Amino acid sequence: MLACSNGAQNIIQILFKYNPDKEMLNQNEESAEDIIIKYSRRSSLVTLLQLQTPHSDALAKLLHELNLDKYYPVLRTQQIGLNEFSRMNEQDLKDAGIT
Repeated sequence: MLACSNGAQNIIQILFKYNPDKEMLNQNEESAEDIIIKYSRRSSLVTLLQLQTPHSDALAKLLHELNLDKYYPVLRTQQIGLNEFSRMNEQDLKDAGIT
């Protein structure tokens, strides 16, 4: 997180090489991408982060925007991404453990 806030592109590239948890949040509930956008405003870092971010993060962001973050671990465990989620009906959600 510190590397992101300082705009340390080389450090971030090295970290990505070892597949860090890109969904990790700091004490202010900010992701690495949030920090890059908020503090460094370096488009090259945002692009780098987006290239390293799996599609499942799109679902995490959507759920966060809707204040439904608490359901993400359930969906992630079942490997449900944004595409699958967008096709789910109420019964599918119940079957997935979301009530």
